[in-house]
Amino acid sequence: MVRGVLARERLRRGNAQRKRVSRMSLRALVLAIFALIGDAAYAAFEEFVITSDPGDGYYAAGDAIDVRADFDETVEAHNDPELKLRLNIGTAYRLAAAPLRTATSTPITTATSTPVSARSFTFRYVVQDGDEDTDGISIAAGAFVDGYFEDPTTNARVNVAAAMLGPQPLHRVDAVRPRIVDIVVASDPGADDTYGIGDHIEIEVNFDDDIRTEGRPQLYLSLGANAPGSPPGLTRRATLVRTLAKRLIFRYVVQSGDEDPDGVRVSANALRGGTIEDLRGNPARRRLAAAETLTGHNVDGVEPSVRGVAIVSQPAEPGNPYGQGEVIEVEVTFFDDQAVYLSDCETGHPWLDLSIGANNRRAQYATGSGTARLLFRYTVQSSDFDDDGISIAATALDTGPDTCVEDATGNPARVRIAPLRQQASHRVNGGSVVPTATVVRILEGPPGGQEGYYRVGDALRFAVDFNVPVHARTDADDEPVQLVFAIGGREARASLVGGGGTTTLMFRYVVRRGDTDDDGISVAPNALDGGVIQDAHGNIVGRRTIGLASDPSHKVDAVRPSADSVRVTSSGPYGLGEPIAVEVELSERVWVTQADNDQLELVLSIGGHSRAARFVGGSGTAKLRFRYVVQRGDGSDRISIGPNALVGGTIVDAAGNVWEEAARRLTPHTSPQR
Repeated sequence: MVRGVLARERLRRGNAQRKRVSRMSLRALVLAIFALIGDAAYAAFEEFVITSDPGDGYYAAGDAIDVRADFDETVEAHNDPELKLRLNIGTAYRLAAAPLRTATSTPITTATSTPVSARSFTFRYVVQDGDEDTDGISIAAGAFVDGYFEDPTTNARVNVAAAMLGPQPLHRVDAVRPRIVDIVVASDPGADDTYGIGDHIEIEVNFDDDIRTEGRPQLYLSLGANAPGSPPGLTRRATLVRTLAKRLIFRYVVQSGDEDPDGVRVSANALRGGTIEDLRGNPARRRLAAAETLTGHNVDGVEPSVRGVAIVSQPAEPGNPYGQGEVIEVEVTFFDDQAVYLSDCETGHPWLDLSIGANNRRAQYATGSGTARLLFRYTVQSSDFDDDGISIAATALDTGPDTCVEDATGNPARVRIAPLRQQASHRVNGGSVVPTATVVRILEGPPGGQEGYYRVGDALRFAVDFNVPVHARTDADDEPVQLVFAIGGREARASLVGGGGTTTLMFRYVVRRGDTDDDGISVAPNALDGGVIQDAHGNIVGRRTIGLASDPSHKVDAVRPSADSVRVTSSGPYGLGEPIAVEVELSERVWVTQADNDQLELVLSIGGHSRAARFVGGSGTAKLRFRYVVQRGDGSDRISIGPNALVGGTIVDAAGNVWEEAARRLTPHTSPQR
């Protein structure tokens, strides 16, 4: 019984063991098979392939980069929450996410919750502004994020941690937009830093990369609105004239009315219009860092215009018409005291037409270039007659075909003027001979032997010539006719002494003590003053005369010499027979003459006694020297010289002025010598 039980137990145990061995053997077999085929039984990652084509090897902003991930068999892609591929672009990571496609172009989106099976998956990244990779896109290990791949056979996740791709030099990225480096003015406004009408302002806009353009880019300039609080200025557009590698050159031609006295201004958003991009199509950044004022590039496109015209001359006698030979002067004045200049004027230009009667008479330019006033002159002809007065038309100013009157910037003047109606005070009668003075002359010269100088008591004689015989008389205030002239810086008047009834009036002036003129007397224009001058018919005579410049052959010296100082030049004490030397310094050179009974002496006071120092030299100089020899009985602790000590002889200066003994005043002097 017991044996039977044991036998059945042994049989049960043996069957169970055989079953365990059978299961273990199957497992071992499977493991052995997998050991033989290794990883081939699991899905594996093969490679990354960039399937997009950048053309020139570079992707620009907006271009799509497509990267395909290949596996050795079909795998399932799972979003968790959205499968992405991380690309290395330069030093930055970029995520290629949507659209995510299979090899059959089946999209996988964030809404895809069911796994998608395929052997290849394409990831896309759209290049963004600022992306840059100079050695090629790469993919580092661990590039798949936010999802995974699974082997559908084993339900095991595919190991893609080591999947990577080195730099791809045929797939580089340049999405960096070119930017403005600086703005440079290439044109030169000239020495006055100012552009005028028709001048070119050329401005270079420099970028940090090579660029190309399409369309019509323009650079907007602001004129005249730089100062805070100033009124709005003018906006002008400079057009593109040339494109270089990294440089755009814009040009603006200054127009009439343009003005900016402190420099053209370029605002931060001044570059507008057209297409500006680098060679890969990245659009340029156009905004400047800040607005920029181009100092030293001012604009003056405002033409000088005439403010007014006026006849500034007067007939020889106010109230009378201009006669034959008289000059009519007309002044044209420009606004704002704006100086105008004559530049390359053709012969005869500019001129101003005067309406005299029924005729136009041409007044020629005389002077005024460089000022705001141009003076024109016309000399009345015998046939001229206008009893209503001269008038000037709006189109009277003619500056030639090229407008040779311009401002300092070179802007041509506007020639239209406000018309001047008949001027009743400026009538013309060229058929009459208007009596008038012509020239002033100085007659003769100073008396001989005076080196060209007039001295006290000498007479200056003048002659004033007229075109007809005249008579002179005092006026209603009993003032006589006189001739005004200058001696040095002082006004003097010569009196009328004759010539009535002839064509020459004579005047005379007697030189007075103190008169002096080292460069010669002169006579100013229109020097006749006072009284009345008439011709034989009672017509008032014109007094317009031409002046005389200083004439060195008519100098005046009516100032006699004077003493500046007296001093003892020898050293004491003095003994018997020793000389005492004294020097008198004068205001000018003098000459000394003596006679046997009229010797020049200097009186010294020695111990209460008067002693005469004899003249020993200095004639022809400004220093006279005297000497006294000590005699027996002389004794004193000082030598004195009084104010009237210079006696005898004759002393004259270069002009012959005698220094009379009564006028020889010295400054008293006392010497402490014994």
